[in-house]
Amino acid sequence: ELPTRSTYLAAKGGFDKKLQAIRCVQPSDGMWKRLPSNLFFGIDQKVTAWETSRETFWGVRGDPRHPQALENGLSNIDSDTEWMVAALETKAILKPGQSFVFNGILGYAIEDAEAASMLRRFRKPGAVDEALAEVIADWDVKLSYGSCSLPDKGAERFLSVWGKSATALVTHGSRGKSIGYRDTVQDLRGYILVDPSFVRSKILWLLSYIRQDGSSYRAIDPWLGNHDKDDYRDNPIWTAELVNAYIKETGDIKLLAEVIPYLDGGKGTVWEHQVRIQERLVKLRGVH
Repeated sequence: ELPTRSTYLAAKGGFDKKLQAIRCVQPSDGMWKRLPSNLFFGIDQKVTAWETSRETFWGVRGDPRHPQALENGLSNIDSDTEWMVAALETKAILKPGQSFVFNGILGYAIEDAEAASMLRRFRKPGAVDEALAEVIADWDVKLSYGSCSLPDKGAERFLSVWGKSATALVTHGSRGKSIGYRDTVQDLRGYILVDPSFVRSKILWLLSYIRQDGSSYRAIDPWLGNHDKDDYRDNPIWTAELVNAYIKETGDIKLLAEVIPYLDGGKGTVWEHQVRIQERLVKLRGVH
């Protein structure tokens, strides 16, 4: 028996027989207005049992290193208002020298139809290996830029691999439930060397959150629209340094002529956005 599990995912969940996968839900929190979680977890083999209760899965000992479910079997019980796991079991009989390969499929989908589509895709023979090869190839391209060779191999790996991968993660997803404007601009500054085309698209996106008076949100919530509207006045001025660095690195002077909307109506070029940002800064200066 080969149970497979993930970490706790949500507060409510159960096995969906139609999807042949565990569906996990964390309703949106009224106080913090978090995104609701709509996760699914399946495998590309026949499911023979499932578990969603972390307490039942771990057992009385409560030790994730030695879950009692591996000894006692999975309970086929759904969970509500408790910490969860998503554990699925499939069975295989192996003769000496034989191997058995299966893949876990963990994803996010609001609608069951979307979850079903992704599960069908990755349950096809070879689909997971093909997707993994695409991910590896993408990272190979990103990590090839600006690589170095140093006597200290730890430092070499930090600069050539880990620094880039960490920057990629925060650039794509920021640090919390919303996307900090200043944080993202500064992250992108370090990401120019890795993926300049992505940086370009993000510059245009960020500048679309500039108002006609040159101000911006402190943080952007593109999912629920609960933006942080505090006027942190240094926020938008960081984009000038980013645009400058991007053009110096790529020679893409045409970026300045791209037309994008203002947050409160109307449109302007990237250059015009920058001018309004700097003009506001000048107007806000004090007597000193």
